[in-house]
Amino acid sequence: MGLLVIFPAIAVVHAIPMAIYHSADLDKFGVSWLTHIHAKGWSAFSAPFGNYSPTYLYLLRVASPLLNWLSRKSY
Repeated sequence: MGLLVIFPAIAVVHAIPMAIYHSADLDKFGVSWLTHIHAKGWSAFSAPFGNYSPTYLYLLRVASPLLNWLSRKSY
């Protein structure tokens, strides 16, 4: 039960700074991965699309609903 709270909390804590800080790596890869995951949902993982660890990409999936709260300009 605790993991059901901890993992989403980690995803939120991870996503908030990413919405504020933009690095070259984030702009080149992270944004496209996040929008891809947001558009396709869990089916985005049916084919390879990123070169980071699966854990990172799964955390992006958990955090992707936050895109509905952010404006397009912030990512």
